[in-house]
Amino acid sequence: HLSFELTDDQKKAVWHTMKEFEKKDRSKTLIFGDVGSGKTMVALILSYLMLKRGKQVAILTPASILAKQHYEEAKALLGNSNVFLVHSKTSAKEKNKINALLAKGEPAIIYGTTSVNKLEFTNLSLVVIDEEQKFGVKAKEVLYDNSNAHLIFMTATPIPRTLASTMFSDFAVKKIEQKPAMQKPRITRIARLQDMSGTEIEAIKARMRQGEQTLVIVPSIVSDEIMSVSQAMKKYSHFFPNFFISTINGRMKANEIEQVVESFMKGGVDILIATSMVDSGFSSKTLSHV
Repeated sequence: HLSFELTDDQKKAVWHTMKEFEKKDRSKTLIFGDVGSGKTMVALILSYLMLKRGKQVAILTPASILAKQHYEEAKALLGNSNVFLVHSKTSAKEKNKINALLAKGEPAIIYGTTSVNKLEFTNLSLVVIDEEQKFGVKAKEVLYDNSNAHLIFMTATPIPRTLASTMFSDFAVKKIEQKPAMQKPRITRIARLQDMSGTEIEAIKARMRQGEQTLVIVPSIVSDEIMSVSQAMKKYSHFFPNFFISTINGRMKANEIEQVVESFMKGGVDILIATSMVDSGFSSKTLSHV
């Protein structure tokens, strides 16, 4: 049971996609909408419906951080109903356990990165590719090509190849435009930190003292010409003393990035400074400023 009401667009996306499943043995569907429109929840509901039919589902994301978030959200809603997580760090023992379950044809929802492509599905009925624009052409269709499953691409920014597929092949398109009612409207403004008034700075500090968080995205790791991670660290440390600030960038090891992001997700970091690598990384209910 959901604690919130789905938007009409979400309901229509679920209903029409299930109709596609009934009409065709191996349908292809593109579900697209802005960030926060509820695509992930649509995928979870469709996956749950397939699970209740005794089928296996694979949901792939471009980053293990995102896969883990989706997995934890699914576990919170579905409980222990055969929901698993697989990525590069998953132990051989755990993968063997999951493969044994899949080999028996047991219903399951598997979240993960492209590591999921190596699992031994025997009853795969649905493959969901989240942030499809982040995947290579072959990587995102491996499971579809080797099974009788339905395929769903999800994105806020469909790539030209995918858009062409919707026009020239048998590809259904579902657009989600409405935002869930629980979402507050976003306020966008252009401002330089050094030009903001003391009152505005104090307002951000007050929000963070209440447990809210700030994400700072910069274009460079190291640079003398444009804002870099190191420059931003100095700048925000000056304006926001006594707040815990951490950074991530593409030169860090995967486990280091994961540790920092997990700390941020648990509220252990007030301000996270990152490069654009976070654009397919994570979401946070306490993130109030970007």
